[in-house]
Amino acid sequence: EGAVARASQLVAYLEPGSTLSYDIARELSWYDPQLLTDIQAGEYLSLHMNTIIDNIGALEKITVRLYDSSGEITALTQIISIEKIVATNFDLEITLPSYQGNDLQRIEIEPIFRTDAEYSSDNTIGIPRVETLIWNETFLFIDNNTGSIFLNHTLYYDFFNESTSPELVYMFNEDLKYLALPEGVEFNWSSTVYLFNNTSYDLFIPNTYIDPDTGENSTFTSGDLIMIRYFSPVDRGITANIKNIYYQKKPLNYDSLPSIAECLLINSDDPTNYTQITQPYNIDLPIPITPFIESYSDMFSQIVIDINLSTYEQYAIDGYIDISHILFSVNNPAYIFTVDEVAIIEKCFY
Repeated sequence: EGAVARASQLVAYLEPGSTLSYDIARELSWYDPQLLTDIQAGEYLSLHMNTIIDNIGALEKITVRLYDSSGEITALTQIISIEKIVATNFDLEITLPSYQGNDLQRIEIEPIFRTDAEYSSDNTIGIPRVETLIWNETFLFIDNNTGSIFLNHTLYYDFFNESTSPELVYMFNEDLKYLALPEGVEFNWSSTVYLFNNTSYDLFIPNTYIDPDTGENSTFTSGDLIMIRYFSPVDRGITANIKNIYYQKKPLNYDSLPSIAECLLINSDDPTNYTQITQPYNIDLPIPITPFIESYSDMFSQIVIDINLSTYEQYAIDGYIDISHILFSVNNPAYIFTVDEVAIIEKCFY
């Protein structure tokens, strides 16, 4: 078989300083000892984890470390950038030891979190959030203690009621004019805790405000558009959901044919003539596998192939390299290759 796939699911909340450890030796020795033997014999190239990562904006990168019975295999420490994770549809590809008798025991995944901008430890205000809503009298209620009328609005994000901002909530009209509240009138809120400690926040918006044009007290009417700005607490952790794990076996004759699929940029009058494909040059770009996305489900994985044409500047004429065709090829018949769309993007540098 070209691969071994196991269906499993794990959800973990990871904070700064925490790691996720996968005891691969113990796990496989229990349900597939032959797979473990083959991995430790160097017959597998990589391990793929199909993940969902919530709050990925807090991440800077992910560090992967492999361990054998003697300790860390430092030569196989891997850094996975957030850009790569997003580009591969959250498929974490982890390179496995390629030599025999590697005695791989466990894999540790450590998220490295951002410390810049709103994720700085100096941020005591929180993350600003903006929402728009329509005043709807269906959601009005009267405070029995004060007799004031409020609109109940469920916030999309968590509400940071400990923010050091001068005001916890700012309100604007459809012209983006600030709406101050009359003296003695204030916003209020409540929170509800649900299953798995999920919390929902309701903001109570008073129906009276100070008209920014007249300075007089006014009331909202049905259909008025309102914009509110509030703050959410900074979440410096991530929720990682590992849905599937896939072990990529070495293809047949891998040492002599290391590329499973490739993209060739060629200059040829006849792309079916192999001699013209290899002469005078071709730009060979390996294409990684995408084990969790397939054409049968009408879903395609996006991969990014960086092309550095300066490497081939010896073939340039008047500063240009002639490329007539883009050729995709699969060097191993055990793999299916499907292309939905090809986009050529020019990078911008600032």
